[in-house]
Amino acid sequence: MRRTGSPSSRPSFAPGNPSTINDFSTNGDTPLSACSAAASLFEGEQQHSRLESRSRIRNDPRAAGFDPFIGLPADFILDRFKVRFAWDSTGSMLSAKSLVSSRVSKMLHRFSGAIVRRTIDRSHARVREHAHDWPLLSLFVIGAYSNQTDIGEEFISGPSAVLYAAGAAHRNTAGPDGFEQIEIEFDPAWLRCLRLPDGPVCRWIGGFGGAATQSLARVCGEDLTEKRLLVALGRFLEAPRFLSPSRRPDWLGHITRCLRHHPSRSVFELAGEVGLHPSWLGTAYRRATGEGLMDAVARFRVEHAARLLRETDLPPAYIAADAGFCDQSHMIRTFRRVLGRLPSAVREDKGHFREMPE
Repeated sequence: MRRTGSPSSRPSFAPGNPSTINDFSTNGDTPLSACSAAASLFEGEQQHSRLESRSRIRNDPRAAGFDPFIGLPADFILDRFKVRFAWDSTGSMLSAKSLVSSRVSKMLHRFSGAIVRRTIDRSHARVREHAHDWPLLSLFVIGAYSNQTDIGEEFISGPSAVLYAAGAAHRNTAGPDGFEQIEIEFDPAWLRCLRLPDGPVCRWIGGFGGAATQSLARVCGEDLTEKRLLVALGRFLEAPRFLSPSRRPDWLGHITRCLRHHPSRSVFELAGEVGLHPSWLGTAYRRATGEGLMDAVARFRVEHAARLLRETDLPPAYIAADAGFCDQSHMIRTFRRVLGRLPSAVREDKGHFREMPE
């Protein structure tokens, strides 16, 4: 981890001078303050001299060339990608050590202009406000979360995608079963003249956008090549039909709650309660959410089972029964279909939670 820039571009800092704050950079060989504990996480950071330098800077942040009392939104390199400092609820800047520990995630793919990772938040996790220097596309996988951005707050609990422009601040609060997403962070120049949607944040919730999100997430979980990602991401962002999402029907919330809490109820019963024909309910639900009725039931069971696998030590047989599966074999088949992974692999996610430290 290191700062970017060159000695000639290093500005002088003065409180109240916005240009020096926004253009903050320093010598590429100057190590990051407060980060000696994280040095071993990064390749090529074991040299004794650099460790000693990190120790000095941890004790005296001014040794890195900035005054911590100014609160500079500096940029740092995490796995070759820029990430800005995060801020806590009091307006204090989080340390680099806290930022690194808060962004533990599973790297899936890394290419010349994009990185793909799986990010998992435990149940009720609160992720503090943060931003990225490159655009980031978040693809919903399972769970639920409250997404808070400059365009407002939205509770998201189904197939969806959120595109954050470079520098767009956002924070999340995970739901009772946690939240799993696939993140694609990319250099705009890498997309080769593709025009990104306007605005700091774009959300595609349900409908065609939700269905396309699931397809793109599956692509990211497979043996992915850079060319395939470039084509798939370009098609997703260029699809014009996503720009005008249709209005969500009034009956959607009731049907979704029934599927989650009473999955054994028949389609005829559900259709009768909302005044739709049974043969039309499935089609209407898929158009509204991006997934079918039985797909939603399977996802809800996987969400509950995944939380127990990740956050408890309960045996898989007990978890399968508690989540509504017929047996462990049924749970394994459903996990493969919904997540493309086995329950045993999901249990290993315990070491990959992303959660901002208090």
